[in-house]
Amino acid sequence: MSANFDRTAAFTRDLAEVVSRKLQAELSLPPEQAGEIGMACAQEMCDEFGGELIYVGKGWVLQISERDRELHAYYVKSGRNIVATAKQFDLGVQAAYKRVRLFEAAEFNSRQGALFGDDACGS
Repeated sequence: MSANFDRTAAFTRDLAEVVSRKLQAELSLPPEQAGEIGMACAQEMCDEFGGELIYVGKGWVLQISERDRELHAYYVKSGRNIVATAKQFDLGVQAAYKRVRLFEAAEFNSRQGALFGDDACGS
């Protein structure tokens, strides 16, 4: 077996396990039922995205909250004064910087198109 096959199988099993754990924790589903749903979700993801080359990022865009949007707007409006921004949002300066960087990185990435378009390989 190839290394990619092994990694794909491990990723699929891990995905099923993550879904199963979340269902048990959030919905108190029995382990067997949660496991079945987890495997079904993993299979659904394979059916939906199988054959595609996908980079799984760290979920920055999902971490952007409305508060982060407000924080960034205030940061820009204040002339990029991070100290004033941190005080306004009751954060430490480093935490405010982190939220600003996260927001700006997510915004930058959302504006970047594919280098060769969506259908570069003719698939």
